[in-house]
Amino acid sequence: EPRWARQYSTFGQDAEQVAALGVAYVDGFENGNHLTPTGVACMAKHFPGGGPQRDGEDPHFVYGKEQDYTGGMFEYHLEPFRRLIARGVPAIMPSYGIPVGLTLDGEPVEEVGFGFNKQIITGLLREKLGFTGVVCTD
Repeated sequence: EPRWARQYSTFGQDAEQVAALGVAYVDGFENGNHLTPTGVACMAKHFPGGGPQRDGEDPHFVYGKEQDYTGGMFEYHLEPFRRLIARGVPAIMPSYGIPVGLTLDGEPVEEVGFGFNKQIITGLLREKLGFTGVVCTD
């Protein structure tokens, strides 16, 4: 969403580039391809992908809470997280937003905040994507 005010603090809109830069960022802070005693633990955020807010609003505010992944964009937003999970990022922070009109495995996703959403955190993040690290709120 080009109107989103926080896009300046992202690695861009290309999922492959975001994934590559995200992995490099975590590798740099964690001092290699896994966390070392001299590294800094990193957290990937905001799962399952920030930016698709309706009308470009910010989900920190009630009027910007709706995240719309129409046109198959949900899978596109997941790609950087898939790569970071495979790399072993130790923590993930869910988005503030709520999914609007989203389905997973043919089931409608409950329209509650991602951090409170069992389908997203337990079903998708933990079970389907295999994330075993810390899930942390902001």
